[in-house]
Formats: sequence, C-alpha cells, structure tokens
Amino acid sequence: MEKNPVTKDLALTTGAGTILDLPDPLTFEISINTQPAETGTRSRTAPVLARQDTVLESLYNKNYNNDQEGYVYLLDLYAAFPLSASDNYQGIRLYVSRSVAGPFALAFADLVEVSYPSADCQFWVTCDEPLLFGADQAQSHYVMQFYSPEGETYLSEPLSLAPFEPLILAAPAHNAAISGNGITLQWNAISTGDGDSQSYEVLTYRGGGSFWLLVNHTPVSTNQLTLPALDPGTYAWFVMARDDSEPTYRYSNSYPRIFIVEDPS
Repeated sequence: MEKNPVTKDLALTTGAGTILDLPDPLTFEISINTQPAETGTRSRTAPVLARQDTVLESLYNKNYNNDQEGYVYLLDLYAAFPLSASDNYQGIRLYVSRSVAGPFALAFADLVEVSYPSADCQFWVTCDEPLLFGADQAQSHYVMQFYSPEGETYLSEPLSLAPFEPLILAAPAHNAAISGNGITLQWNAISTGDGDSQSYEVLTYRGGGSFWLLVNHTPVSTNQLTLPALDPGTYAWFVMARDDSEPTYRYSNSYPRIFIVEDPS
C-alpha cells in the first residue's frame, strides 16, 4: 500500500494532517468465527468456548427438527505494539475491501487503551458489522490505521481472509436414544478451498438443563469421531473447526446436539 494518509469518513478528524509512522514492531491479527446466531450480541465478546456455553444452556428450548439454524460471522481484531509508542496514537481504525487493491471502507473505529503492567499496548475487539464480511464466504481484505490529534498513519499491509462455512452436525440425530458402545459422531467436512482438511475439536458434555460437565475433548483430523463407552445419561456435543495460520485465524462452531445413552438393564 502507498504510505499516504486516507480519510475514509469525513466525520473523523485527522488533526493537523501529519503523516505518522505505524508502530514498530506492530502485531496485527484477524480471526473470523462462524458460529450459532443464538449466542446473541451480549455474549459475542466472550471467548469462543464461552460463547458455545450460552447455546448449551438453551438446548431444551429449541426444537432442532423444525427450527432453521442460523449462523453469524464475528471478527476478532488483535493489535499490540510497544507501550513506549502508545502516547503517539489516540485511536485505531479498521477498513475492509473485497479487492486487495482497494478502495477500503471504514468499518470500525475505537480509542486505543493502554493495559498495565504489560510491556505492550494490546488492543482486542470483536465486531459483527455485516460490512466486514463478503457474501457466500467470499474473501475480504483488512487494513488498520492509527490516528491522533497530529494526523494519521498510512494503512497497514492488508490481511486477507474468508470465513469458514457453517459446521453442521450430521449424526446422531438430536435427542437420539442410543447404546453407550461405539457411538460415532459425524459432521460436514470443512476445507480451505484448496482441498486441505482442517483440524477439528470435538467436545462432549454430560448433564442437562443449565448444567453441563465436559467429559471428552478430542482433536481430530477427519469429520467423525467414535466415542468410548459412555455411562447412561444425557450428553451434549458440538464441534469446532479451526485453521490457525498466523496472523489470520478461522473458526467454525456448530450448534450443539443432545443424545441419550440408554441404561442397558
């Protein structure tokens, strides 16, 4: 990108118009989560697994056989730079474009906050603005910029990322009553688009209502997992696909399902 300041929103001031340098070193990371819409806006800033817990708690209030599942995209932005440089910047802006060459549209702006006693100034925010995401899992390109009363920095180098498709659990059916031996969990395969399989994490809980206890957490490379023999009871499970390719990350979290292990006696 050319090192020229670009004002994307005329309501924002660039102060005296000075071209500022980006912090050096600067860590700029983007992750996109495809996840159940039922997590709700208030819980979206929680860690990924905590977001899923809110869905687990409402399992009994949803009829999975009749209700259509909805998914949302969430973008997590993380930036870090030396604490000594924090006085130079007032705020941060995030821009997005469907083309790596631009033009870039302003999607988010916020103040820079210093967190002590870290040696770095760290900035982490979750956004769900639809402008941030292309249609049908299309790739988008993200750049960031700092601003202050003196002016603004040039744009950072773009990070390019496309959301994962929704992860759908295939078997067993929701509320299925099954034997405790050789239960095989299955879901749709997620790929990068070039044929490479992603890694998955399968989480199985036992409980009911608003209380669930994690009993199995297994990483796998295929889209199925056979569980060990389980005691009779009610279980919930969900799957998370992940692609950790620093500095960009992608995750897709399924809706949870319940299955019931019957007492053989």
